[in-house]
Amino acid sequence: MIKNSPLTRLSTGIQSFDDKFLKILGRNCKSYVSRKAVEKLLSTGRILNLDLISSIPDQKINDSINDIKTALTYNPQHISLYNLTLEENTPISGIFTQKDIDDDVWIESSEYLKESGYSHYEISNFALPGYKCTHNMNYWKMKSYIGCGPSAVSTSFENNIPYRINNTSNISLFLEGKERDWNIKKEKIEKSDFFIETLMMGFRTADGIDKENINRIFGADIDGIIPETVLKWKNKGLLLKKTGSLALTEKGRLFHNSFLIDIMNELENRKTPLS
Repeated sequence: MIKNSPLTRLSTGIQSFDDKFLKILGRNCKSYVSRKAVEKLLSTGRILNLDLISSIPDQKINDSINDIKTALTYNPQHISLYNLTLEENTPISGIFTQKDIDDDVWIESSEYLKESGYSHYEISNFALPGYKCTHNMNYWKMKSYIGCGPSAVSTSFENNIPYRINNTSNISLFLEGKERDWNIKKEKIEKSDFFIETLMMGFRTADGIDKENINRIFGADIDGIIPETVLKWKNKGLLLKKTGSLALTEKGRLFHNSFLIDIMNELENRKTPLS
């Protein structure tokens, strides 16, 4: 069915090719199942993306790099390498703490991917030349997109005003709403919230924030909205300030959350007109 479809890219969540770490992550499948799945995806002839997780508790640098080496045997055009974070109220967070997470494992693994010819174009994403994920770039640049099916989320614009569209997670309600827009909930996104979302997503990428786009949507120059944060991070050598864009350096993207906190604090202190 996939072979006859217009799909150009397929992605699968491998997480790890090592059964030990799959067990730690609470995954039910074994690594041999993942390998078979990848082989089937390869047979479709589509662009292949493999998702891996790094900095798993007890995982050493060589363990993570071995996962990457295994992934590379399939010649994927794109690899997503996520640094494990422990979310509250999840099974794994009841077993481990953040102290069990070694960030150096992810850092060294990402270096290995770059040495293997993959461009580090977004915090967790690496691509061979010409194979950045256009679909995901749409998310990171906060453009319109459609989510289909129960629990899916969409973002749309009407007269330059952003709206978030949420599909119900209840399958029965979703199907019952076939004649009523599938029982979706449409909400206007407040300008201040959308501004934070735009920065949060945009600064994840190597391209950073398009100043003209910020001016078009928010009617303001980003340098004038958060001048203290821009100056602070530029002086640290963690922010690149260009004529048409602002972008965190590769090292700066390691501190993405701290950067966003500085932005939100400045917006609060300055009582920005966006709020």
